Amino acid sequence: MKISFSFEKGRCAPTDSTTTIDIKGGRNEIWFSGVAITPNPCYKLTASFRALSGEIEIHIDKTPPPGYCYQCLGMIEFKGIISEVEAGDYKVKVFFDDKLIQEENITVQ
Repeated sequence: MKISFSFEKGRCAPTDSTTTIDIKGGRNEIWFSGVAITPNPCYKLTASFRALSGEIEIHIDKTPPPGYCYQCLGMIEFKGIISEVEAGDYKVKVFFDDKLIQEENITVQ
């Protein structure tokens, strides 16, 4: 298995925003996308995963920017794919900043 991950340039978010994630299974792939809420819009995101027996954990982490940034709540859209996944049923858990955000049972064909 391997992961591909990208994120958009951050922007200011409404103050009542929350991190959201969508997860889908496909042909030997698991897709995930969403919006990460960060302390400001200049943060960078990284993603990694860990595969356990029948379970896949996706970890999205934030890295603070060097120097000055706008002082507003940040909103960063992201998307990723875990490829080369064997067909089967998986419990997929997505963590942002070490907090469980979404957990779903996904079928990979």
